[in-house]
Amino acid sequence: FDFTAKREHDYYEMFAGLYSKKRDNTLVAYKFLRGETKAWERFELQADQDDIYYVKFMLASYDETNRCRIAAEMEIKDVVVAKASSTPEPTPHPPPTPNPTLPLTPQPAPQPTPQPT
Repeated sequence: FDFTAKREHDYYEMFAGLYSKKRDNTLVAYKFLRGETKAWERFELQADQDDIYYVKFMLASYDETNRCRIAAEMEIKDVVVAKASSTPEPTPHPPPTPNPTLPLTPQPAPQPTPQPT
C-alpha cells in the first residue's frame, strides 16, 4: 500500500496490521508511523506462511503541539494483495572451456591453436 500524511493543525499516526484468520486473528506483521508529514511511500506487510489474512488500518491525529486543535490529512491508496512468488533458481554458470584461448604472446606459439569450443 502507499501512504502519505500532512499536518493540518497537528500530527498524524498510522497503523497498518496484517492479521491471520486461521490463527485466531493473530497480528503477523505491522507498520506504525507517527509524525508531522510523510511524503508518499510504499509499504509491504509480508505474510509468514500460507493462511487467510486481512489488513486493518487505523489512522488518527493527536495533539503534539498541546494547542487543543487536532487535524491531519492522510491517504492510503493502491492496496494490493499478491501471492508471493518463490525465489527463482539461480542461473547456472556454463562449465569452463576445456581448452581456453591462450594469452597473446610476442612470438607465435609453437603449437597450433586449439579448436574453439
